[in-house]
Amino acid sequence: MAIKFSEDIVPLADLKVNPGKVIRRTKESHRPILLTSRGRGVAVMQSLEDFELAEEEWFLSSTNLSSEI
Repeated sequence: MAIKFSEDIVPLADLKVNPGKVIRRTKESHRPILLTSRGRGVAVMQSLEDFELAEEEWFLSSTNLSSEI
């Protein structure tokens, strides 16, 4: 899930104009999108499904690490 800088950076103005397109892109690409304002990163947008999966993986890895100690 590497960021493709040519595709995964979206200005906030574009998000305001067409939020459905940006949301659909996060769902289809399974990659986070960096939202920018005046050329600087201000937030990251990720599909709910990918966020939940990442949280579950993080929880499981942290549980495994604590049980190994």
